[in-house]
Amino acid sequence: MIGVGRSAQIIGDPQAAMAFAASMTEHIKGWPGVQRATCWASLAGATGTVAWWLEMTDLAAFEALNTAIASDKTYWAKVTEARDKGYFAPQSFHDNLMRQVA
Repeated sequence: MIGVGRSAQIIGDPQAAMAFAASMTEHIKGWPGVQRATCWASLAGATGTVAWWLEMTDLAAFEALNTAIASDKTYWAKVTEARDKGYFAPQSFHDNLMRQVA
């Protein structure tokens, strides 16, 4: 199992940013090879941090997903919306790629 995550700190309107995060999560659930997609709000650490997490079977599925994302117009429209509306601090994005060991 491969886990893929991205976290970001909210700097704009918190309610709008959380609604955006939920909308993006629903979109991610429809991506090819995604077995599970969730969005989490931090209860510790940096205030106002959200984290998206998705699970895939293996690195081949992850590679296929990266190819699909490149042409996903809805995804890129959402990215543009988040940037234009200033929901998140651009320098705060942090990505993870992990392999399940147990």
